[in-house]
Amino acid sequence: MIGTRTPALRPAPVPRRTPPVPTEPLPHSPAPQPGRPDWDWASVRRDLVAAVTEVTRPSALAVRAALIECDARAVGAEQVTDPRTGRQMTGQRVVGLSLVTARGSVPVDWRLMLTPRWFEPGLRERAGIPDDAPTGGSVTQGIDMALGLGLGRHVPVLLDARRAHVPGVLRALRSGRLPYVLRVSGAQFVNPGAARHQDPHGHGFVTARQAAAEAERHGGSVLTLTGREPAGPVREIVRLDCHALAVPGVRKGRMVLLAERDPRNPARGLYWLTDLTGHSTAQLLRLVRLPEPEPRLPAGYSGPAPAGDGVSSYDDWHRRATLASVAHASALLAARPGTGRPTGGRTTRVA
Repeated sequence: MIGTRTPALRPAPVPRRTPPVPTEPLPHSPAPQPGRPDWDWASVRRDLVAAVTEVTRPSALAVRAALIECDARAVGAEQVTDPRTGRQMTGQRVVGLSLVTARGSVPVDWRLMLTPRWFEPGLRERAGIPDDAPTGGSVTQGIDMALGLGLGRHVPVLLDARRAHVPGVLRALRSGRLPYVLRVSGAQFVNPGAARHQDPHGHGFVTARQAAAEAERHGGSVLTLTGREPAGPVREIVRLDCHALAVPGVRKGRMVLLAERDPRNPARGLYWLTDLTGHSTAQLLRLVRLPEPEPRLPAGYSGPAPAGDGVSSYDDWHRRATLASVAHASALLAARPGTGRPTGGRTTRVA
């Protein structure tokens, strides 16, 4: 599922240089000009979205957070702990937005997660961080990027909200009229459709784990999948209509709880909430099982370390990330079906 874990990206070492601009840019997408230090990376990203959606129809927007190892003087650099190894490292926290297509995932926007110290006047001025630089968590910034694309109700947003305040996430998504598929924890409270009839006051909230276990009692459907061997793994696919969580200022609606669980070990269940109530269970399963987009920031994207005690530029970081996205999109969409997908730097999944 999209965004289930945060990868730590450690590209293989190569000479640090500016990533090359594709020799054959996407249709109607002007190639960036690395020779000009002030080219507008935001407009190039908008053109990239237009070019990708002209060539292929995206099936979803995927928000993915990543931890990227970097030089201590890189903009946004912090001392962090690699959750996989427990070692201390210098890294940047970033969040990317990818268009998920039949040919693969294309990263089209990036945000650099800046801690409060980067907004202190001295450091902010040295890094060239603008006054309106985005702030907030990865989920908040992911939704903001999705709203900026302007794809509206046509493409659902895939988000990992297991550690987020789900009512707040729903308010932002529903206010922006963005369709969604949220990965949630088994402890997330939901209101099964039948509960409202049993409790006229609407106090029928149970956890997603409990609702999935009692789905048939609440009017849901359960599909049991078994392996070829009698003692093989058993999986249950649960679909249950729910009342949308109450969000102040937003019209009430309905949601679907989708779960994939092992009836012999309920703690291993996977849970999603979505407003795609018109989708079949098979269609929803295809969405939640889409391959996870990998961060596409190759070695050298951040440029050489600044001289002296300086720090790298905020705009330079965004320009180099944009170059990496354009290069990846061009290679992916130019490849013939069956020839494989371009590979990025080596990634390591961490908890």
